[in-house]
Amino acid sequence: MEKRPKQAQLSSDVTISYTEHGSGTPLLCITGINATQTMWSARFIAALAEHFRVITYDHRGVGGSVGPRPHSITAFADDARLLIHYLGLKQAHVFGVSMGGMVAQHMAVYFQDFVDHLILGATACAGHLVRPKLKVLLGALFYLKPDLAARALVSDNYLKADPSHLPRLLATMKSSSAGTAVFLEQLVAIASFNLRSEIGKIKAPTLILSGTDDQIISHQNSDLIAAAISGASLIKWDGVGHLFPRERPEATAQALFDFVCNSRR
Repeated sequence: MEKRPKQAQLSSDVTISYTEHGSGTPLLCITGINATQTMWSARFIAALAEHFRVITYDHRGVGGSVGPRPHSITAFADDARLLIHYLGLKQAHVFGVSMGGMVAQHMAVYFQDFVDHLILGATACAGHLVRPKLKVLLGALFYLKPDLAARALVSDNYLKADPSHLPRLLATMKSSSAGTAVFLEQLVAIASFNLRSEIGKIKAPTLILSGTDDQIISHQNSDLIAAAISGASLIKWDGVGHLFPRERPEATAQALFDFVCNSRR
């Protein structure tokens, strides 16, 4: 049975739509650009829910969440912190992918007490390190040629493995789109993000995940982050694209679980 999102009133002008699955230690999952929480595949969430109390949510201005501008990485991180507090939690494991990974980095630097374990996926520590293809493929092409945008998000191996993968991804992208205005604001938020000189301050046990076939954010950014954070672990999947939780749902969930179990504070 599909769970209905709940509403968290974080302040007088910020309401966040969130959904919970499973039980256990809390895991906050932070989505990337132009996506609601429905962008997480049901298969991936089910795999995570075998081990964690999984919390997904919409960024302010997206889906069922509302909040004033600016839609910045700083504002998104503050919303995530307040959501953890709203749920009565002292801290949570935090998993952020793409833009969500930038939000997670900000949390781990500035809200350290709220982050138990940190998992960063397919992300960068500064907006200018993101490939220019991000704007080309996810900007102009997302609305003009969504088929090409979808192909940039996953690997050729994934698309060739099952002919139904592409139409399913396109349907998910269409249903979870944040809309043009918010999308453009999020692009600006990414471009303005820069924690390259700050990520060395991260104290939480950290795992970085990426695929070598990522056409949006080069997997070399994962190397940079791993080198900057003391004790960080790095996993790269050969031939896997930007949306690795969709391509490797069980493997990703298992990687998170193993990491949390084997790197207790």
